[in-house]
Amino acid sequence: MNTKEQLQRDRSALEAALKDAGALFKGRMIGCPFHDDQHPSGAVYQAKDGVWRFKCHTASCGFCGDIFDVRARATGKSVDDQLRELSAGDRPTPVKIYKTLEELKAAAWGMTDTYIYVNPDTRKPDMVVMRCVRDGSKTFIQASPTAGGFQMKAPPQPWPIYNRSRVRDADEVIVCEGEKCVHIFHDADHVATTSPGGAGKAGLADWTPLAGKTIYVWPDNDPPDPKTHLSAGIEHMKQVVAICGSLD
Repeated sequence: MNTKEQLQRDRSALEAALKDAGALFKGRMIGCPFHDDQHPSGAVYQAKDGVWRFKCHTASCGFCGDIFDVRARATGKSVDDQLRELSAGDRPTPVKIYKTLEELKAAAWGMTDTYIYVNPDTRKPDMVVMRCVRDGSKTFIQASPTAGGFQMKAPPQPWPIYNRSRVRDADEVIVCEGEKCVHIFHDADHVATTSPGGAGKAGLADWTPLAGKTIYVWPDNDPPDPKTHLSAGIEHMKQVVAICGSLD
């Protein structure tokens, strides 16, 4: 049985919680999963008390916390609730199942928008992304279907791309950044798609629905990185182009 202290002093457990929350690991740097972290500047460190914590160095976010804080921010489950579950001993912690999509959305604290990734074959959701605003900071929660309903956990990788039903019937597709942008293009009678997680995570998605199509990329107009002189949006789209260029 893992105790509270064991989990707090286990770096791999903290990193697993960050990955579940959608964090992107880039060498020693980690993209914060709790805001649109275009230039990963977060990192994990072990404090004098032996506890491993994640720190986001972006001034507008500044999140800092241990494994329980990360899980609380990502799932909305309080630290106290997590510790009560942990104190249950060797009994497996039940996964919270939300029977309906409405229950799932109601449990996402600060939820402002919901984007459903519908499987074009089954016509059922295989991923749900919820935009939440908490204490003035924007964050995204990923969820997926499971037996009996939905769980606040991303589906296995590779993740699906958005708007696949329209993508399948289109000859030309615009790849943009973010589900909101996809809907803007749709309102202008263009077919568009995006991958979950934002810039830098193109490699985590399944782009095969774009095979054989004419693709236009529409990067976000981000400020350039002082080191590479490229914006995160352009770097992201370069990765998309490289992936799509290798599709059969």
